[in-house]
Amino acid sequence: MNAQLVATLSHEALEKGWNMSTVFDGPLSKRANTIQFLIGELQNPLNTAWRAASKEKNPEKLAAAQKAIEECETKVQAACQPEPIRFAIMPAQ
Repeated sequence: MNAQLVATLSHEALEKGWNMSTVFDGPLSKRANTIQFLIGELQNPLNTAWRAASKEKNPEKLAAAQKAIEECETKVQAACQPEPIRFAIMPAQ
């Protein structure tokens, strides 16, 4: 993984304690955005497609919609798995 600067903080901010979950760039936010996007897909277009196929009583469309939902759920589960992230605190240059 390439190093990525995600924040520049003063000594005082670090000493008080800094909440790294407030960073909007970097590996934490990338992961959160991926999960949020996938859940949005489940809640809107994929759910809408499944409901429409169900109302039409169209088994082919329903099977395709269900398959798409299951594939998306698999992606959500994978994105939620713990993975190591290396953080380094380095002096300002």
